[in-house]
Amino acid sequence: MRKTIRLLLLLLLFIAIFPFLYPWKDGKPLLLWSDLTLPEWPSIELPEMPRIPLPGKEETAHEPNQPVKLYRWQGADGSTQFSNELPAQGIAYEVVEVNPDTNLIRAVPTTGTSEEVKPETTGTGPASLPSPLTVSPGEALQLIEDARKLQQLSDERLRQQEALTQ
Repeated sequence: MRKTIRLLLLLLLFIAIFPFLYPWKDGKPLLLWSDLTLPEWPSIELPEMPRIPLPGKEETAHEPNQPVKLYRWQGADGSTQFSNELPAQGIAYEVVEVNPDTNLIRAVPTTGTSEEVKPETTGTGPASLPSPLTVSPGEALQLIEDARKLQQLSDERLRQQEALTQ
């Protein structure tokens, strides 16, 4: 088998070199090494990509690399909220300036309701994943079940986003 492959490679090499070496009727080879040149490729100018606004939202025009004002405040549940619109009256807020031309990916709004998966915590304090040595077998099973629910929720949201972008 190896001899056959070597023979085929040698034959292919001979076929590739033959037109440069064999003299034809006029005494010159069919091809000359100096005749071989690469074609010149035309330069391609790409058009500038237009900004695509989010559906249902009108985007305000801004200068490139200029900061945009956002408002940050604490929600009723203690979570931090961000918006480009002022919060309701009576809510203390802070003005934050952000460069909108940084590498950010906008979320695609989803429709419908889906069950939110929240990790159950035992005791007080913030929710966190315990280290493997401090988890009982029962808690480990619960963690696995929570991970499955979270994966299902993630898969469902991905399907919704793909449906919106198609």
